[in-house]
Amino acid sequence: MLALVDPKILDQLRVDREYKAIQRPALAVAKTSLSLDISRILNDETIPDDEKVKLYGNALRRYVNIRNEIPAPTTDDHTTTTVTKVA
Repeated sequence: MLALVDPKILDQLRVDREYKAIQRPALAVAKTSLSLDISRILNDETIPDDEKVKLYGNALRRYVNIRNEIPAPTTDDHTTTTVTKVA
């Protein structure tokens, strides 16, 4: 079955998808990306096991160390204040 769709509707769907991606919290995006990286590393048959161990360890360390904090700029150029986001 083939359907004709108005290009304006397709453009609106693309904009909606982009907007939803922007709305996602940065923490969720980062964790999802790292989770996908970990899965790809484990499932990639072309990577030797010793290299997989290193890549997996690095990706897992980054995943665990993601913080729920947003650095907030201050008026002093030499310091940064951290704002903790409470869910």
